[in-house]
Amino acid sequence: MKKQKIIDIIENSPETWYKDTHDWISWFIGFCEASDPFVITKDGVSFFEITQEPHNGRLLTRIRNKLGFGQTIERENHNRNHNINSKYVKCFTVYRRQHLLFLGYLFNGNIRCPEKLKKFQKWLEILDKEKNSRDLIKVNIINKTRAITLDSAWLSGFMEMKSCFDVRMVRDGRLKLNGKPQFSFSMYENDKEILISIRDNLKISNNFVLKPRDRIYWYSTDISSEVRDSEDWWFRCETVSKFNTLFEYLDNFGFKSSKNIEFQRFCDIYRRFKNKEHLKVEGLEKIRIKINKLSDSSIR
Repeated sequence: MKKQKIIDIIENSPETWYKDTHDWISWFIGFCEASDPFVITKDGVSFFEITQEPHNGRLLTRIRNKLGFGQTIERENHNRNHNINSKYVKCFTVYRRQHLLFLGYLFNGNIRCPEKLKKFQKWLEILDKEKNSRDLIKVNIINKTRAITLDSAWLSGFMEMKSCFDVRMVRDGRLKLNGKPQFSFSMYENDKEILISIRDNLKISNNFVLKPRDRIYWYSTDISSEVRDSEDWWFRCETVSKFNTLFEYLDNFGFKSSKNIEFQRFCDIYRRFKNKEHLKVEGLEKIRIKINKLSDSSIR
């Protein structure tokens, strides 16, 4: 059966489109809010662009196919997105006015981050100045953010760009083999209140660690920032008993990018740890190998 494009679903079945595509759209909005898709040129022209590292190029193609418009290209990285370090980037771009208005319709009233809402409003205002009689979609800006909850795929989309799952070997003199895996989950974002909301939804309020740019760790009871190096706020949870809500949520709303590979490897090591495989020489060595694969981005 041929997959339906979202733009076709809306045009042909406007009464059911949101219900039928809710999870994907929620994920898409979260994914976009974690990047900077609402672009305004120096000449005052609006367009839409999602930028990813080359290994996520297939994801952008799937997004284009799901929406039913836009184009995917490869270009040099002009450092507009500070999260991407590769020389070249893959981009999903939308320039056609009707499709930009369609995206405005999708995002309107569904944005969670206040700063992204401000950018979206400015972006949409520029589009609105170019009204013409052929416009089929009218977007009346909703000046209000939605609350972050675990009832939709928004957070999994946001985490695609803003989270990290890490495991490292640490010494433990209480164990015969003197070593065990230590697990950590971390997130970063410019908006402190957004991180606090995510942290509280995932129920990891009491145990997290600041992860500043210089990689020195402080233990804290509040989200903190290394102001001199970055405007990002960070939290880092290293208490495995606090991962239950996180695992349950991602079991319901999984990742769609290469982040899923990272997470599945993380879970594989976690299962081995829970099964006490690290207490045997062979099991500990397998865990070491798995940890090396988890940290090797070249094989994602």
